[in-house]
Amino acid sequence: MKPHVRSTIPAWPWVGVGLMILGVGAGVIQLLPDLPLPVCGFKAATGHPCPACGFTHMLDSLLHGHITQAYVMNPFFFIALAVLVAWVGAGFAARLAGQDLFVDLPAGQRKWVWIAAIAGLLCSWLFLWRAG
Repeated sequence: MKPHVRSTIPAWPWVGVGLMILGVGAGVIQLLPDLPLPVCGFKAATGHPCPACGFTHMLDSLLHGHITQAYVMNPFFFIALAVLVAWVGAGFAARLAGQDLFVDLPAGQRKWVWIAAIAGLLCSWLFLWRAG
């Protein structure tokens, strides 16, 4: 069995390209007139929000600069998006310093990260359920 060999092609240029595409997309969305946002299929069928309910509205609120309104739309994905942005920023900072950003958690710690993420998602879903 061959040991895993790290690719010699760095991933950070592709992250930059992806962020540029997202930035251009956000700019185009800002230029469009306010269109009605889609209704969640799960909520339309059951009358109850799904765990991701409010995600599209959250992104729309963020694009219009309404931070607190975006948080109320879906707290879990708001925090997850903030963590992702911070992670990408830390990765770029590490790359500029000539390092790569890696976090290698032991299996026992990975388990707790997953438990915390699932608990956060369930708490957010309960918040959405109670909010209607």
